[in-house]
Amino acid sequence: MQEKYEEILNVIRQFDKVGVCLSGGADSSLVAIAAVDALGKNNVIAITADTEFFTGEEMEISSELCRRLGIRHLTPRTGLLSDQKVMANTEDRCYYCKKNVLSVVKNAAEQANLEVLLDGSLMKEEGMQYEKLCNSPGGKALAELGIVCPLRLCGVTRSQVRDLLKFRGMNDFIQPENACLATRIAVGEPITIKKLRWIRAAENYLSSLGYEMVRVRVQEQNARIEVAKEQVPMLLEQKESVIEELKAMGFHQVEIDEEGYRRVAIL
Repeated sequence: MQEKYEEILNVIRQFDKVGVCLSGGADSSLVAIAAVDALGKNNVIAITADTEFFTGEEMEISSELCRRLGIRHLTPRTGLLSDQKVMANTEDRCYYCKKNVLSVVKNAAEQANLEVLLDGSLMKEEGMQYEKLCNSPGGKALAELGIVCPLRLCGVTRSQVRDLLKFRGMNDFIQPENACLATRIAVGEPITIKKLRWIRAAENYLSSLGYEMVRVRVQEQNARIEVAKEQVPMLLEQKESVIEELKAMGFHQVEIDEEGYRRVAIL
């Protein structure tokens, strides 16, 4: 891991002062840690977009990492709720969402006189083509805004992120994969602040019960619960009380996906 970590540091050392798009996930946390190791804490500023599209846990994790690293942390508010292209939730929603968030982060970086902005996007899986990732919705937004992705440039995969954080002694920031709350709403169904708050409340409730990889998928006013596959039996035992709680939040019908959590590719 030392050789791969040094490769990441060398990419970052091309710059004097950087901003890091910090989401609270393991990938961007690794980039922030590497940036401090490469340039020193006075030359790194973390920027986390403040939006209703996140659960809230992301901001807490990001703030804790910045405290540990001793770096400045900016939290600009996004305008996602007023972006009709995002709220329409079409097939291109991920691109418009990513472009909106990154534009807000980049603007904050420019106001802070930062030379370049780094993002935690990576290769996802061994053998994936770099060109394919660059042409994905997220990849297009990153390229259009000129944002640098050190992990992707070094061919770092999802499994390697965990190993690199362990190598660096930052095990606390090995977080389960997460995605914005809009991914829980069926494509083609408009996103509303009400639905986002429903999802956030439901997922926070389930997480408080000890469930991991929680997703509450929403279609109209109905919910389908996914949790880590090994926890499905426990959820089925608590089925009545969980369904009752979610209905009290406003959901009409609630079902449990007995196959458990299944990752949706977000590139």
